[in-house]
Order: sequence, then C-alpha cells, then structure tokens
Amino acid sequence: MSNCSRKDSSKLEEGIIMKKRMSKVIELIFNLNFWQKAWIVPSLLFALVTSVLTFIELDEDFKVKLFYSLIVISIIYILIYIIIKSGLKEITLNINGSLIEITSGDIFQQDSDCYKVIAFNEFFDTTVDDNIISSNSLNGMYLKKSILMKNILLIWIIG
Repeated sequence: MSNCSRKDSSKLEEGIIMKKRMSKVIELIFNLNFWQKAWIVPSLLFALVTSVLTFIELDEDFKVKLFYSLIVISIIYILIYIIIKSGLKEITLNINGSLIEITSGDIFQQDSDCYKVIAFNEFFDTTVDDNIISSNSLNGMYLKKSILMKNILLIWIIG
C-alpha cells in the first residue's frame, strides 16, 4: 500500500470518526436523561450561591456579575460534558482489506452473528477454578456462560 493511499485511508477514517461523533452529539441533544444529568452540577452551584447570598448582604452590581459568571461557568461545564459524553465507544479499522471493529461494552451482549475474539493459552484450558483460569477473566466468564448454556439446553432436552 502506498503512502498516498494510507493518507487517504487515514483521512477517510478520521471523517468517519467525526461523523459518528457528530451523530452522537445530536443524539445527546435530544436525550432528556442526558440533560437531567448535565444540569446537576450547575443546579447545585446556583443553589449553593443562592443559599449563601440569602444570608450575606452584597452590592447589587456584584450580584449581577456573579449571576452572569455562574451562567458562563454553567455553559462551559455543559459544553465539556457534551464533549466527554460524545466520546466514541467504538472504532472500525481497515487493515489490508479486513474490517476490524473495536468496541467497548459487554462482549456477551453483542450481536451473535459477529465474530468475537477471546484469547486463550496454547493449551486451551477450560478449568475455571481461580487457579488456572480466573472466574473474573474474560476467559472464565465465557467458559462459565458457555457451560451454563449447555447445561440449560441439556436440562431442557432431557426434562
């Protein structure tokens, strides 16, 4: 692959990532649950300042400046919150014509028609006893789930 095509591929991937991120931002803007969580910190800040100003006598000009400062701080906080929450949770790479999708989340909740890669050692040990394979490892969870599903299927067939 030439450098030119690698650069074009890299620019294409950056464009795809940017489109996904913008799509996520638009999704967040219309999500009521997102806004409820986003306004928690600014609301607490306004409540704290209002509570303090109830008992402290200050100049009206200072109170107006404080109010506008709180608005600016709230807007900056919400913009940062949007940027953080719109972070990508997946990326698709094209390596020599093979598409590889790297996704965060529960691997067992992914579509069953997708291939999943779970590394095992060269002996393909299947004993989940927290000695050879930890029950908290991806291997241990997969084996426990796989054995559980086989047992449920066997009970259903026999029973």
